[in-house]
Amino acid sequence: MLLSLLLSLLGLTSLALCIPALPSLPPSSAVAIPYNLPNINTNTNTAPTSQQPGWTQLCTGNSHDGVCLSVHSLDNTCTTIAAPVKFNVWSITQHKGVFCTYHEKDDCSDKHRYTLDSYSIDKSSQLTDAHIATKIGAVRCHESKGLTATKEESKRTTALSPNILASPGRLVLCPDADFRGECVEINALNICVQLRGAIWKHVYSMIQSPGAVCYFVADDGCNITMPVLIVDSKKSQGEVNTELKMDRAERITGVMCGGRA
Repeated sequence: MLLSLLLSLLGLTSLALCIPALPSLPPSSAVAIPYNLPNINTNTNTAPTSQQPGWTQLCTGNSHDGVCLSVHSLDNTCTTIAAPVKFNVWSITQHKGVFCTYHEKDDCSDKHRYTLDSYSIDKSSQLTDAHIATKIGAVRCHESKGLTATKEESKRTTALSPNILASPGRLVLCPDADFRGECVEINALNICVQLRGAIWKHVYSMIQSPGAVCYFVADDGCNITMPVLIVDSKKSQGEVNTELKMDRAERITGVMCGGRA
């Protein structure tokens, strides 16, 4: 019996020696995919990925489609836009709570090409001017004063105009350059609004909604025949942003919006 067992084992060993070796496989051609790729997608109508202020979605299509990229900027930090959206921004969806300036230079050191204020609601904008859409390479945002205004500032704003949320005729007036400081929102459509507080004789930057011609004056009666400044946004497709020098900024005491210039 022992002899039979030994013969069986020898037979299995011979069989194993007869099995040909497997051919060697070529080296793997797989490529490791980095886990930190930029958040680029082609979803056509997707809101920014976060519900916190500072998130903005930029798209290569003018209907918030094409290739879209979500970027984040807050506290006045400058965020560079990645390719292929960089210099190809035709539509913007900006989450509420911030005022953003869009620049050509990566460090945002140049004068902004476009601005958007989404202080109380999400804002969407379509860019139709190639001189703007193909020049946006970075974005810088800070918390919007419209959202963070104190109760006292809100009362003062309401006192200036009862139709604060109406448009056209809506204005955001700021006492500092680059749309900063204690900015006040008013609506001066067909009414004379006398400025008060920080913006009285101190309007260094302003945002005007489309659809009206606004006359900025240096008298209490809104004498539009002798205006300090006229801003026409009747045919504008978006907000008109203006920065003023001292010779005009420190003369404006009132504004009225309405008919043609």
